Amino acid sequence: MSRYARFLRNPEATGCKELSLDVVADMIRYYANSCMVTGLYLVKLLKMLWYADALSFKRYGHAISGLVYRALPMGAAPVSYELIVGLSTVHCEEIEIGDGTGFKFLPMENKEYPYLSSVDKEILDTIIQRFGKVPTSEIVELMHQEDAYIETAPFDIVQFKYAQTLSVS
Repeated sequence: MSRYARFLRNPEATGCKELSLDVVADMIRYYANSCMVTGLYLVKLLKMLWYADALSFKRYGHAISGLVYRALPMGAAPVSYELIVGLSTVHCEEIEIGDGTGFKFLPMENKEYPYLSSVDKEILDTIIQRFGKVPTSEIVELMHQEDAYIETAPFDIVQFKYAQTLSVS
């Protein structure tokens, strides 16, 4: 939370939403518990979080989570994304992949999402329908074609104003 303090008065960075780690954890579990989502590794998860926040902003004028995203080489990723794997209410497994390590998010018995509204779940379902079975590489490729990524300098904060031209509707 302290890494987000500097963004509190920047609605273009936060999507007009205050960060809630409870909401973020519910979003992750919602994705991980969906039978329509395959291969939910960290990079795919980060893109799906961004698309959900951007679509919510496009439709309703505010993000779901309050996460602030940077334009990284693999696409938009939340500030301090590496800490997501440590959230106590999500189940993440470290897996050896080639020469490195990957983080795979797994289903949990807990199917309650008290911090998500029905509108939030509708947005998440839209993202699941679009990206749930899509390989990470395709999502990254699509992200690189979004105005939000094209118009943002590498490693800068992605402004939510670009959600208006989002390819997902």
